[in-house]
Amino acid sequence: PNVILGLNPSFEYKNITLSILGEYRGGYSVFQNIGSAMAFTGISKVTTLTGRQRFVMPNSVILVNGKYEPNTNVVVDNASTGSSWWTSSTSFRGAGTNFMTSGAFWKIREVNLSWNVPVKGNITKVIKKLGFGFVARNLFTFLPKDNVYADPEFNVISSTSQGTSGNAQGISNENLSPPTRIFGATVTVGF
Repeated sequence: PNVILGLNPSFEYKNITLSILGEYRGGYSVFQNIGSAMAFTGISKVTTLTGRQRFVMPNSVILVNGKYEPNTNVVVDNASTGSSWWTSSTSFRGAGTNFMTSGAFWKIREVNLSWNVPVKGNITKVIKKLGFGFVARNLFTFLPKDNVYADPEFNVISSTSQGTSGNAQGISNENLSPPTRIFGATVTVGF
């Protein structure tokens, strides 16, 4: 990413503290190979846009009398699930640009709410400090409209046949796992 921005506001009121960790990343693109796999199986959003009926390919041209003109009436051969239009690597799936999306995102990485309980009275002879905390991680991810596939941070392609492995290549496939939300709680007791 060309742009990385982190925000970490914290708010305190009496004995309660709320802290939030947010992040923005932007200025880069991701190849969502998972989109190709979804088109192949007919579960992609784009495969349903025309009700699985034949359609004129947007921005296409046809050759008329030796000149290319905008296509207004020549439809794809078959647009149903499992058709060669969606499954063939020489048609829709063969154009990698169909699966390029913005890699930008906003994330709320962590929210932490804690309460330091005032310790008073006879209990202070035993307990000097008492606190409770709640934490949530990976609560929200906000993606641009063109990214209908996956969290850009979880772009993992494990195929060594494509010459890549790891998670820093900006490529996704159907083997990636979605991010996980994590919730936790703490109790702090000081003697």
